[in-house]
Amino acid sequence: MVKVLYRYILQEILGPFLLILSVFLFVLLMGRMLKIVEMIVRQGVSALEVLQLLFYLIPSFLPLAIPMATLIAGVISFSRLSADMEITAMKASGISLYQMLPPVVAFSGVMSLVTLYFTLHGAPWGAYAFRELGLQLARKHVSVALKEGVFNEIVPGLILYAERIRLEDGFMEGIFIHDHYSSQLPVEILAAKGRILSGGEGAGSSSLALMLEKGTIYQTSVKERKMRKTEFESYEVVMELPDPSSGGKLKGQRPEELTFSQIISSIENRLAKGKKPSRNLLMEVHKRLAIPAGCFIFGILALPLSMQSNPRGRSHGFLVGMGAILTYYLMFSAGRTMAETGSLPPWLGLWAPNLIFGAATLGLLKRSAKERPLGWLVKLNSMVDKGGRLLARRFGSGS
Repeated sequence: MVKVLYRYILQEILGPFLLILSVFLFVLLMGRMLKIVEMIVRQGVSALEVLQLLFYLIPSFLPLAIPMATLIAGVISFSRLSADMEITAMKASGISLYQMLPPVVAFSGVMSLVTLYFTLHGAPWGAYAFRELGLQLARKHVSVALKEGVFNEIVPGLILYAERIRLEDGFMEGIFIHDHYSSQLPVEILAAKGRILSGGEGAGSSSLALMLEKGTIYQTSVKERKMRKTEFESYEVVMELPDPSSGGKLKGQRPEELTFSQIISSIENRLAKGKKPSRNLLMEVHKRLAIPAGCFIFGILALPLSMQSNPRGRSHGFLVGMGAILTYYLMFSAGRTMAETGSLPPWLGLWAPNLIFGAATLGLLKRSAKERPLGWLVKLNSMVDKGGRLLARRFGSGS
């Protein structure tokens, strides 16, 4: 009997979880779709390269999507069971709330471990691979990396600025170039206008060729204490870049791109030298552990949260779940900001939402077991139900 109950509850949660996880991933990826479409249409990036970028993005999104899907799926599933009077039937059969809890705990634990894997290994790998591929694409399709009104560092030592860039044909106005990469002496070039060439005489596939008009070249020699100035009406400049097919690696990794073991090693090295660990690294450690713990709390919270009132449909569970998620991530963002500014220790800033939500989950579990729902949640549920019925009548009468 118990095994049947556990299997039934797990099946009820698993289906909505997979669907909601897919929806959340799609929504998160849609935030990058405009840039991706622009890369395909205007910069000639291949579909395979775009798929690679999306593939590298997914591990970074999963630590955010899995906890949200865990909570929403649980709340929706138990809201449906409550609406269909199945929860009432279980209680009438002598099954208490705590007897329904083990499959929820097991599912939440598994999702928490999966999230932990992605925060420790998957997300750092994806973030680094995404930035590395982005750099290779920037070298291969230069216009991908260029933004108007921004000092674009194409590679270390080569900076290009343009007040206006027309992506359709590579036309630029108000150009400034600093080149200490392909030239032994620093070179600064100012030009009124110019355009990106598909290639120039002697330009290889790993070169940046520009046709500039009405400008000045400044070349400075520190040793000789001299500066050479050359004015031009038309000038083609070809700057050699690293070959994108050579598989060059990035020179450095950001904290979010480091594996957990690398972060711990860096902290231990600083402690061994008598230095304080970097605040950014400490925050990264606590963030990677706090998010999976939050996923576990979300999974447990779904059960009592869905029983605080008498929901009449899935929309109630979805709204309550989204409200809880929004509250959690607002608290998490505020705690992280306070930790960054030094107002709170990193551990407290990043773990405070889990401590608060964990205490709230235990309190809701006890109240739900005693069938004492929170009054404000009952009122909220009633308002949602009334609003839903009014909308249903209005649209129903309109049809």
